[in-house]
Amino acid sequence: MNSDNMIVVTIDNRTVAVPAGTTILNACKSAGIKIPTLCHLEEVSSNASCGICVVEVEGAKSLVRSCVQTVASGMKIHTATARVMRARKTVTELILANHPFECPTCLRSESCELQALAAQMGITEQHFPQTKKTGSDRLHRLGRHAGQQQMHTLRPMRRGVPRSSVGRRH
Repeated sequence: MNSDNMIVVTIDNRTVAVPAGTTILNACKSAGIKIPTLCHLEEVSSNASCGICVVEVEGAKSLVRSCVQTVASGMKIHTATARVMRARKTVTELILANHPFECPTCLRSESCELQALAAQMGITEQHFPQTKKTGSDRLHRLGRHAGQQQMHTLRPMRRGVPRSSVGRRH
């Protein structure tokens, strides 16, 4: 690609050159930095609905959803600040609050992005009250978007999380 079409950004103190029009998410990916997402499917859907992919951009007033925000020349992006990690954990907990606890019978079983994300963030219990009715069919339909498979579940994990602490409201 012509170097005139390249944008230079700094991601976690690393200089990266990417084509103009590249999203922050893809710029991070090209730099070997994984940003978690739940609603983004490459070349299928980028609706920025989950909020898990937020990053901090110097000069921005709020966190930015990396799946839809394109890079700008000189942009300085931080992917794992305390602010970013708190926001991702809070968003994950909010999603889990309205998520049906049907992990043992879920089609996603061992390949659930939400379950993996919750485990990675150390979420073992619900901290937010449920705000929606838990009609399983209704929430299962909401978990599908543009061909995305069902996105279920904080299931009792074999990684030492006691079954009794998962999915319980406080």
